[in-house]
Amino acid sequence: MDKFLQLSVLMRELFFAQPLRRFAHAFHLFKKSLLLWVYDRSGPYCGSYIDISKSPQTLVYVLAAYMSMSDAELGLDPNIKYEAHQITVTLDVDGPEKEREFKLSPKPVAQQTSLVSRGTSCYHTLEGDCAVKFSWRMYGDHCYAQLR
Repeated sequence: MDKFLQLSVLMRELFFAQPLRRFAHAFHLFKKSLLLWVYDRSGPYCGSYIDISKSPQTLVYVLAAYMSMSDAELGLDPNIKYEAHQITVTLDVDGPEKEREFKLSPKPVAQQTSLVSRGTSCYHTLEGDCAVKFSWRMYGDHCYAQLR
């Protein structure tokens, strides 16, 4: 249980440092057992223990799979680009241009500090004309654009 709590604290720190991350992978290696985890804003999920003493190639396969994952498979939003100290997000908008690109300040104006939450974070645009809010919605909730 101590290792689980330690991993959860590290995941909380990861989500605080990267508030726009959708999820993150993790794993525990206990002597001859491997346990794979996925953390998102609703909490941690894991599969069953993998006995790597019976199948050592499984550990190699798992590590190779992690190393070959795309950014999206690693939990980063494909609509968000990180370049130097700038965040660029492409969002669907109303109007003739169906998409708009926003350049965001690297530091959020507000963000959640807890791991299990809606993951709400808000950023000023570098243009200064608006703010962009990110938040997980409950299933069935309407987005703000639909509330007009």
